[in-house]
Parts: sequence; C-alpha cells; structure tokens
Amino acid sequence: MKNKIVTLVLLNGAEVVGRLKDEGADTTTLYKPRLVAPQQTCIAFVDGISMTGIEIKGDYVFPNRSILFMLETQDQFANAWQHATSG
Repeated sequence: MKNKIVTLVLLNGAEVVGRLKDEGADTTTLYKPRLVAPQQTCIAFVDGISMTGIEIKGDYVFPNRSILFMLETQDQFANAWQHATSG
C-alpha cells in the first residue's frame, strides 16, 4: 500500500488519514497526516494528529504499538484529504 492514502485507526479510537510513506516492524510513516473530525453532516480534517496539535507539513512516524489497524482510504475521503493538503 506504499504511496496510497490510508486511514490509521489508533488504539484510542482516533482515525488519521495520510499518504503511506513507509511501514516497518516498529513504525509506520505517513505524509501530511490529518485527524478525522466527524461533524453532524460530514467529516473534517484537523491540521495535525490531535485536536490541539500543530499542522504536520511533512512526514510523521507513528509507533506501531499505537495503531489498531490500517486500511486503504475510500476514494471520496482520499480525494478530500488531497484537496485539504494541497497548496
């Protein structure tokens, strides 16, 4: 799935969308990860990986021990992520 837009579901239930750069035995690296923030009628992306975080403009390395699972992101949401993270 390298270079595909994926969704990480973290152990705390948070969902993070980003482009998969690398997946190793201990870590997973995403490019421009964005926290998914469900709204009443849609979803939004937070500029970072926490509600109070700073925008991550490049790669972020997640420890695999914090990831419950990883899935390829549905096209509609992948397109929204690309729109949200493009200049």
